[in-house]
Amino acid sequence: MFSEETQNLPLVTFVIPSYNAEAHIERCLTAIERQKYPREKIEVLLIDGDSSDRTLEIARSFQVRVINNPHRIAEFAKSIGIRHSKGKYLVILDCDNEISSDEWLVKNVLPLENDNSLIGMDSVFLVKKGDFLVNRYCALLGLEDPFIRYLADLSRNSDQEDHEAYLVYKIKPGRFPIFGSNGFIWRRSIFFEVNNFSPRYDEADFCVNVVERGYNRIGFVSEVGVYHHHLENVWDFIGKRIRRGNEFMLRNSIPGGAKVGKPGVWIDKYSKVELLKSLFFCLTFFYPAYEAVKGYVRYRDVAWFMHPFLSFLTIVAYVFIFIQFKISNYGSCLLRFLTLRLK
Repeated sequence: MFSEETQNLPLVTFVIPSYNAEAHIERCLTAIERQKYPREKIEVLLIDGDSSDRTLEIARSFQVRVINNPHRIAEFAKSIGIRHSKGKYLVILDCDNEISSDEWLVKNVLPLENDNSLIGMDSVFLVKKGDFLVNRYCALLGLEDPFIRYLADLSRNSDQEDHEAYLVYKIKPGRFPIFGSNGFIWRRSIFFEVNNFSPRYDEADFCVNVVERGYNRIGFVSEVGVYHHHLENVWDFIGKRIRRGNEFMLRNSIPGGAKVGKPGVWIDKYSKVELLKSLFFCLTFFYPAYEAVKGYVRYRDVAWFMHPFLSFLTIVAYVFIFIQFKISNYGSCLLRFLTLRLK
């Protein structure tokens, strides 16, 4: 069944965070099981936050090792999985991800085996016909957050090198793109060399540390990718932006997060001019509309025309969270002041 080349392939560990994921987990694990890769060389770790639905019942019908995640938060789950992993390579895969091809793993591992300068392999988001409009939009965009895309998209911050079976993104000096999840295949050794993935794995901050260590070459196989089944409508999109905004603003209070009083690592790498430029692009409608037309001409998918509106709504959501956070902080300070005065 396997060629001599694939018989000699190394162990690969899949790290999959889960919590009440019965809607997605079977599809995710089935796609792994179908890989044309020696099964004894695939380790699957499901890091579960005490699911109360059928997630674990479904998962245990597959060859999966279940590990408890007492925090439930996905970033803690990923850190737990990394520490328990044994593979030479490590795949960070969310449970709502579905690998598109049974050759996905072998086509991504072979470049890593043949080119030691690669730190990992990125995966393209693929569009499924008949999928929800917003989900297709996110897949076409590559990053589901328009604001972050203007700042930290991998392809925008890299030079490309064409190889016979894959492309290489060589990250430009002074740039810090975000990568590392949704089907990204890492060299496991890098986690323990950089060593800032515990107690929680924040992919954005981790990527900054990786690039600062001089690791700047990432492989990319365009013919295989990942489906991301995550959003059904605009409300889902806005809700996720609000959750992400809250997570960022509250990161100082999360165990294992940034130190109190210090902002996040990754966003510090971008100047105020770049941040304002990204805000401007999202708010104007004009540049997103230009990108939407270009995208439609290339892909012929009407989902692109959501780009100007969702870019604008992303900033509205983040500004709302920022103001809410500042008002809350001001209210807390005022309450403390009045309490002291009344004593």
